[in-house]
Parts: sequence; C-alpha cells; structure tokens
Amino acid sequence: MYALSRSMYRDLAPMLTRSAETAGGRADRQHLLGASEQAIRRLILKPDTYAHPVRSLFREIQHLFPLTLQVEALEVVRVHVEAGRTLSRQLEGMMRRRCEALTKRGTPCQREPEPGQRFCPSHRHLDLDEIAVTQAAAQAA
Repeated sequence: MYALSRSMYRDLAPMLTRSAETAGGRADRQHLLGASEQAIRRLILKPDTYAHPVRSLFREIQHLFPLTLQVEALEVVRVHVEAGRTLSRQLEGMMRRRCEALTKRGTPCQREPEPGQRFCPSHRHLDLDEIAVTQAAAQAA
C-alpha cells in the first residue's frame, strides 16, 4: 500500500507546475503525497466505499499540473489505482472469513459467516449449541 502510493507520487512529482525549491512547490508536493497516500489507503482498506477513485483523486490533485500534462497525469493515476484495486481484490480473497463448520464430507464449509458470527446461516445452530454447553457447565459448577 505504502509502496504503491509512493510510486504514484514519484511518477507525478516531475510533472508539477512549481519547482520544489519554492515554498509553494514544497506545499504542492506535500499535498500530492498526502492525497495519493490517502486515496490508496482508502482503496485498499475500504474498497466498497470508494465508487470512483480515479476521478476523486484526480480532481483533488488536478490543479497542481499544467494543462499540457493533465492527460498524462490522469493516466498515471489510472494505472496506479488499477494496481491498487488488484491488490485490494487479492487481499480480500486472502482475508475472506469462512465458516468454521465442517460439511458432511468433512471438508470446510465455503460460505461466509454473518458479521460478528463464527458460523454461516446454515451452521448457525452450532454456535447456539456451544453457548448452551458453556451455560450448562457454568450452572453445574
């Protein structure tokens, strides 16, 4: 995530209107770096809440580039955001929660549990059985 946002910054920084030596140039670079890090972080961590990441990010940084380089800057943003989406999908696949139950064949259940639950709707009764066993053990003690 960090490497992706820094890569986008490195590709976009030479295109900035003002030079790095001026105070305005340093502020432009800081704004570009902060916007790119925030956009990539949001894209990776909360992909469902980011409908149009390319458009949103480019609108935020568009004023930093001269008109002659804006198409090129948009393409750099598009390439990096697509790489972030790919990374996000890979992480989602790896981090996807699975039901803890086993099927009749002895293979792990492939369904996703409901939020805050350990088991999917088909195996919800297993969670209730464990609660009943722990309550019975507490009453016996």
